Amino acid sequence: MLIPAKLNPPSSHGLPKTGQITSYHDYDDGEFEKGWWLGRLNANNKVRFIEKNIVVGQTVVIDRATSLMWPKDWNSVATNNQSTDNWSDAISFCQELTWSGFHDWELPNLHEALSILDISQQSPCLPSGVFDNTLASAAYWSSSTAASLTATAYRIVYAAVAFLDNRSKTAFSFYYVPVRRA
Repeated sequence: MLIPAKLNPPSSHGLPKTGQITSYHDYDDGEFEKGWWLGRLNANNKVRFIEKNIVVGQTVVIDRATSLMWPKDWNSVATNNQSTDNWSDAISFCQELTWSGFHDWELPNLHEALSILDISQQSPCLPSGVFDNTLASAAYWSSSTAASLTATAYRIVYAAVAFLDNRSKTAFSFYYVPVRRA
């Protein structure tokens, strides 16, 4: 007996859910709700993000789907109080950061930065209630260099609609949020 593909969506390989819960076409993301914890819909999914207050006033968020740790407050010492810097200075700041008792923070690569994207949210398209003081339409550096233009690095904009592109590492200043492996 053949089972229709509609009943057996392909495995997500542990990737986080996108947040889409409405289906706009047969077999789209909203129908399957593929992603972190396969077989569970968004409505009954386990808690993905947990908060830890390891050092008073330095709360972190642990993403249980990716095992990445982020600062909860995006306008704090951990983010250089929402300062903008060029790419090199953003990397240096993250590398030198001591936050919540940890010294191994980094500027996230493109995949890490995209892993917290929630397409069910807008302005910013980040998980609702997880991070504090996020900006509605701001560009954030990633540590990833564009292969075809090595003088540029990728940035992601968590706006009404998320997008990414690459910009000069020296001519532009963008926001940044550090990450570490939990």
